[in-house]
Amino acid sequence: MFKGIGDKIKGLGGDEIKKYMRGLNFPTNTQNVMSTFKSNNAPPEIMSALGKLPNTNFNSQQDLINAIKGKL
Repeated sequence: MFKGIGDKIKGLGGDEIKKYMRGLNFPTNTQNVMSTFKSNNAPPEIMSALGKLPNTNFNSQQDLINAIKGKL
């Protein structure tokens, strides 16, 4: 059961991740990202991936998407 969920999350495309970025302005930092994703009801698997990100700045949506995908 969980394997299927994990596979689905790992297969998320950038467009699917972007919907949780609504209201996020770049550049931004990890704390703002986590707050915005939580407000936009990101699934627990994505929130878990965000929790693994270092406290850093993201200059663009693509920087953030790459970082998230690397932690899924």
